[in-house]
Amino acid sequence: MTPRRPLFLLLALLVGFAALVVFTWPQLPERMATHFGAGGQADGWMSRAVGAWGLYFTAVGVAGFVVGMMYAMRFFPPNTMNVPNRDYWFAPEHREGSFAFLLRWGLWFACWKVALAAALYCLIVQANLTTPPRLDNGTVGGLSGAFLAGTAAWIVALLVHFYRKPTIPR
Repeated sequence: MTPRRPLFLLLALLVGFAALVVFTWPQLPERMATHFGAGGQADGWMSRAVGAWGLYFTAVGVAGFVVGMMYAMRFFPPNTMNVPNRDYWFAPEHREGSFAFLLRWGLWFACWKVALAAALYCLIVQANLTTPPRLDNGTVGGLSGAFLAGTAAWIVALLVHFYRKPTIPR
């Protein structure tokens, strides 16, 4: 199984996020609010270039790290893998399929991270369009909840995959 779909989606998300930064650039103040306190009031500032592109390149870095680690796992000894039924999934006859699954799963997770970073960027842009800059805590809370729920679902689905061993008909 090739990871084409999640790879293409990840690339599309990264290109779309970059286009979003370019498109919103003229709307942002030269000194933009980038950190907000508990009440949603701005309490940290950066230049427009560092604030806008910093979040984008952080998302690129996190996505690259996730995908890179999932790919690099194929070079680790099997006894370093902490997954259910490790001996089955990393036996020579299942090893490549397991690593292909992990890479594909890492690509999907990277897509999730980039999409959430782009949504957070949109909230920061929206906050900077008000005077004084103010972040909507309810929306940030919802986004944080979505992040946690999506991450938990990703982990559960990953574990379920490795808990199930295919049965061979007799």
